Amino acid sequence: MVNFWQLLDATAQGALSDLGRYRIVPDTHSLMLQGDAPERVYVIMEGRVKICMVTDRGKETVLDVLGPGDIVGELEAVDHRPRLASAVAKGMIKVLELPGEQFGRLASGSPEISAALLRVMGGRLRAANEIRGARSARDRVIELLHQIAHRENHGHEAEVAVNPGVTSEEFANWAGTSRGAAGRALSWLQGRGVIQRVGHEIKVNLEELHKSMDTHAHDRDGS
Repeated sequence: MVNFWQLLDATAQGALSDLGRYRIVPDTHSLMLQGDAPERVYVIMEGRVKICMVTDRGKETVLDVLGPGDIVGELEAVDHRPRLASAVAKGMIKVLELPGEQFGRLASGSPEISAALLRVMGGRLRAANEIRGARSARDRVIELLHQIAHRENHGHEAEVAVNPGVTSEEFANWAGTSRGAAGRALSWLQGRGVIQRVGHEIKVNLEELHKSMDTHAHDRDGS
């Protein structure tokens, strides 16, 4: 899966680098908070950032975990509305920090940056819909692993070692299910040779994962 930074040529990357500044951000630091004014946009250079919302009842919902090359806060910079979600560093990270208003102007005048933003936002919407549209907790976990594995699979390997960069509770929340249901789904996948859990990493056999997705799709169609 191609990220925002990879979609830009050297000229566009240089224009953004000249506009902003590079920052090192410590673990658990919030780049932005839900409800804030859209003053900054960030491109992640190193590390991971958790995107999350807090409901009226105070429950956190994990929407995504973004990594190197991904852009954060672009939607609000374009529509000038308050932040829909918070962005929190997962470990120490390096970002390119961009002033929101200037970024919006630069993007509106650059067909390449505008096209990259549209592709990124469309891809995120599709990914979220594919998880939400899954019927069972197991299907949602399989779909989420599929998305994470393809983000990490830069060399088209048959097996990919991924580190989601979140706790088991956050992973379950991201998949839209309970921690227990996510754990049972992962155990089911491990028992069938689809994944191997080694410490914080999950080794994903992409061929077996695709077979699992096809099997579940067939079972649903035949039910």
